[in-house]
Amino acid sequence: MTSLRNWDGSQEPFTLTRDELAALRRISEEPAYLPDDTPGLKGLCDKGLALAYGYDPGNLDRPDVPPDDGRSFYFPMPTAPVLDQLRRQALAKAREVIQNAEMLTAFFDTLPRQAGSENGIEFMDAGGEATQMIIRAMENAQHDIKTAQPAYRRPDTMDQSASFLAEPLSRGVALFDIYPPNTQNQPHMNKYVQTVTAYGPHAQVRRLLTPFPRIVIVDKMCIIQDLREGSDDSRVAWKVTHEGMVAFILMIFDWMWDMAGPWHGDTPSGQGQQTFTNDRTRAILRGMAAHKSLSVIAKEMRVSTKTLGNELAALDAKLGFPPGRNDFPRGMWWVTSSEQDIHP
Repeated sequence: MTSLRNWDGSQEPFTLTRDELAALRRISEEPAYLPDDTPGLKGLCDKGLALAYGYDPGNLDRPDVPPDDGRSFYFPMPTAPVLDQLRRQALAKAREVIQNAEMLTAFFDTLPRQAGSENGIEFMDAGGEATQMIIRAMENAQHDIKTAQPAYRRPDTMDQSASFLAEPLSRGVALFDIYPPNTQNQPHMNKYVQTVTAYGPHAQVRRLLTPFPRIVIVDKMCIIQDLREGSDDSRVAWKVTHEGMVAFILMIFDWMWDMAGPWHGDTPSGQGQQTFTNDRTRAILRGMAAHKSLSVIAKEMRVSTKTLGNELAALDAKLGFPPGRNDFPRGMWWVTSSEQDIHP
């Protein structure tokens, strides 16, 4: 637990709840008028991590009077100890995600492997039967499709996936795809990502560094399969419709999604490795993670602060962040990104 110094100079223990973390991420991406009863906002203000204005401080044409609709203009106040704590929370969550994913596959390993359904869990062959069931479910999806795909997928498979996803995505069905980081070096995967994300912000793809099982959730039906490296269960799958078990698997998927980094279909770099960052932006991010100001980093790199700002703005655009101050969402992405391991 990290201690933060309050405005009066005292120190209090600091933690962030899930609601507070979500609220801080939201206002950091774009300060805005929000209902005062939005979960997490009051806690952020009490901890000195957000300020509530009666007006937009960036718009001096507005009168300095609070609105009468129960909203205030919320602005983030992130600090270095906050980013330290968020890094620790991210790493702890990564460990928790790995443990829960392992627990999930361990549970299915205890189930009898025979055809038929029992209590909303049905054993099946992971070949054609499961594939056709997934395709039918996706084509008839009403709300959202969530998939975690840890294994290599052939070019023809990805072309077929993009084809049968076209109709539900055109109807506005949300897509949340997770893939391992090594897929970024596969041209057919980049083509798939560019194709599905072109339908709009309701179609998103991310990459996750930690190992995970194959999960396909369509509305309230789930297919789960252990395709992790070293697994002997590549031909084994389970269809899950039990509401409690689907909810548990969905919770694990959402944790995995929170830990994953965005992917828009990268363009290969000069070194043949597809990344969001280059040597300069990684140097800037490492300096900021070490609590250095942009002026100090600029001096060390012998460039202007304007140059650093332009580099960060270009990175934000690649990550899909809106124009403006993105220190918090960019920092959250960096502390969980595998690109930290790229040197220099």
